[in-house]
Amino acid sequence: RLCDGHPSLAQLAPDLGLSARTLQRRLGDRGLVWRDIVQETRLRLATRYLEESDTDLTEVAFLLGYAEQSAFTHAFRRWTRKSPGAHRRSHRVRT
Repeated sequence: RLCDGHPSLAQLAPDLGLSARTLQRRLGDRGLVWRDIVQETRLRLATRYLEESDTDLTEVAFLLGYAEQSAFTHAFRRWTRKSPGAHRRSHRVRT
């Protein structure tokens, strides 16, 4: 659902057989916030795409639900303090 943009808790809950409110309550009981889960998932997938594939940065952005590569680059810099391209290059140097 990430590639469709910003997946909402209400969109995912039925896939899990739960109401949105029940899912929100269960996440809260575990100290989790839906927005944070989505961002952590995006970061984890972005890192995997950058380190394990030659997928074009624009395609990585779209796979993660960003309409523009610049929005993905901005988010990645916020998460890691480096650009996606720099992350990919530094990983390739180490391997």
